[in-house]
Amino acid sequence: MSARDVSAGSSRPSSIEEPDYFIRLALLAAIVESSDDAIVSKTLDGRILSWNAGASRIFGYTAEEVIGRPLPTIGHDVEDHGRLRDRVLRGESLRGVEVTRRRKDGTLVNISLSVAPLHDAAEGAH
Repeated sequence: MSARDVSAGSSRPSSIEEPDYFIRLALLAAIVESSDDAIVSKTLDGRILSWNAGASRIFGYTAEEVIGRPLPTIGHDVEDHGRLRDRVLRGESLRGVEVTRRRKDGTLVNISLSVAPLHDAAEGAH
């Protein structure tokens, strides 16, 4: 854990040009990649943008098999997936929603799903 007291010093936020930004970005990437949890990002139309090692362990697909493609794990819950997606597109964050998804080998796995939209200044929700 790292903490810095900025109350006595400059209140200026870090910028992307500062070395600390890249260190934090690399640290965050390492945390995500080493997580036992599946951490996946996807576009609004359902194409996978990122897929960590936890997702590979849980679902059986490698990142190379899924990045750029639609989410393969939905299985028989296409309607449920659509309803959850619509809630997120309305700006709702979901925490601990229990769903069933399909692994690459065809077996079903029960998961606790947390989903939140990502926002940026230029384009809104992602």
